[in-house]
Amino acid sequence: MANYRLAVDYGTSNTVAMLRFPDGRVRPLLFDGSPLLPSAVYAQPDGAVLTGRDAQHSARLEPSRYEPNPKRRIDDVEILLGDRSWPVADLAAHTLARVAVEAARTAGGPVTDLVMTCPVEWGPVRRRMLSTAAERARLPRPTLVAEPVAAAAYFTANLHHEVPVGRSVIVYDLGGGTFDVCVVRREATGFEPLAYRGVDDFGGVDLDALVVAQIAAAVQPSAPVEWQRLSEPRDPADRRHFRTLWDDARNAKESLSRQANAHVLVPVVERDVHVSREAFEHAAKAALQRTVDVTMATIREAQVRPPDVAGLFLVGGSTRVPMVATLLHQTTGMAPTLLEQPETVVAEGALRAVAPSTPTTAPVPAPPPQQQVRPQPPYQAAPVPPPRRQPSPSYPPAPNFPPAPKSPSIAIPVIAGALMVLGALILILTPLVVTVYPELILAGCAVGSPIFCFGSVLLWRYPKLPLFARYSGASAHLLITMYWFTMAENVGDRMHPNVQASALILSGVTFVMLLLTTAGVRMTQRKRKGA
Repeated sequence: MANYRLAVDYGTSNTVAMLRFPDGRVRPLLFDGSPLLPSAVYAQPDGAVLTGRDAQHSARLEPSRYEPNPKRRIDDVEILLGDRSWPVADLAAHTLARVAVEAARTAGGPVTDLVMTCPVEWGPVRRRMLSTAAERARLPRPTLVAEPVAAAAYFTANLHHEVPVGRSVIVYDLGGGTFDVCVVRREATGFEPLAYRGVDDFGGVDLDALVVAQIAAAVQPSAPVEWQRLSEPRDPADRRHFRTLWDDARNAKESLSRQANAHVLVPVVERDVHVSREAFEHAAKAALQRTVDVTMATIREAQVRPPDVAGLFLVGGSTRVPMVATLLHQTTGMAPTLLEQPETVVAEGALRAVAPSTPTTAPVPAPPPQQQVRPQPPYQAAPVPPPRRQPSPSYPPAPNFPPAPKSPSIAIPVIAGALMVLGALILILTPLVVTVYPELILAGCAVGSPIFCFGSVLLWRYPKLPLFARYSGASAHLLITMYWFTMAENVGDRMHPNVQASALILSGVTFVMLLLTTAGVRMTQRKRKGA
């Protein structure tokens, strides 16, 4: 079976496997008639572990034995399911065993060449867990390929987009549980990750929750008791209704990608609820814009010029939401590339990213840190075969990416605060310690007040300082002035010229600070309105 190659994308929500035949054909493995095998697992009381849709269905019986996203909990090492702790590698191995059985059935025997994908930022410990799970599933030791590298390989080989050496591809991956974006550049040896960022707490499940929230807004006011049964199930019947509700909400979300409205029959309440794309997009816009902002930050971090970007590639099932492509196009100026089956892109691209002669122990490129990165050593897979020479496709012109705003130095508020504290201490302590020589009180005023004022003015220059906070310096100086008048009797001669002069100086400085602060705040407000 050496001529068969299996590629597996073990994802947070779903696992996808692609098999390449000796004649070069590539076909997805099907599980219950679908190329998507849910990564969920369910530990039965007898010690057996159910996977895929069987696990999802059994979750309604005893949720404590169910884990929908083992990959997301990879750092936990072990997961408690029911009354037993399971190593994450063992749970992943049960899912991979399903893949191994189906691959052997399709190929007519065990597959001896395996490629698996992993997030680009995964370190040696996480990668080792994936290799261990494959071995426990009786699969060969895998060659590991970074997910965005696999996606970029698909972009060039399957879609026939020419990416010359030196140009880059942006891979936007919005899956069921997480979001990742990576800029990869074509090198002579293949694709090399330049910059990577991710959002671990947002994915397609969170978009499903927005649909459920719409349903709750329509049902809960008129049926609070029934809705509580759905949102907080306590018995097997209610857990089945809970799972049905979320499954229907996910189906409604997918329907909204193709049509303007969808309907969900809410169990228990037995009411048909209307869900609109307009309301869904209004609720989802802020979260999706966050992924776009992360994408722009990654582009800036990679320091690629707009002419060097060959394309923006969307992978992950949640990229079907039309607003994803719309927001990306509006912000980047590039028309994103989206396929009908974006879930299978990474697995099939992994087959393209590794040449047949590559040994199965080939190393994975080191994950890039959060600055511009050129992993050393570079990815050692064989170069992706270039597509047949065709006229290079034209891409929409990309605007100049706005420069990343420089983060204001934290030294400014630290120094300003230190100066204000020093000046305030001088002003506060002077009336307490100068009781014999009133002549020195003017000196304390002349030293403490300028130091305090300089720190206050320096604080104004910190761009993250809220407008109202600019009054803090003048307000503090006013309190010190009032304190000065109260404590002036401690110097022994309230009518001493130095006491009167210092009080007058403090009052004048406070008045000037209030005027300058007010003027500065108004100027800033005018500039913001003009912008």
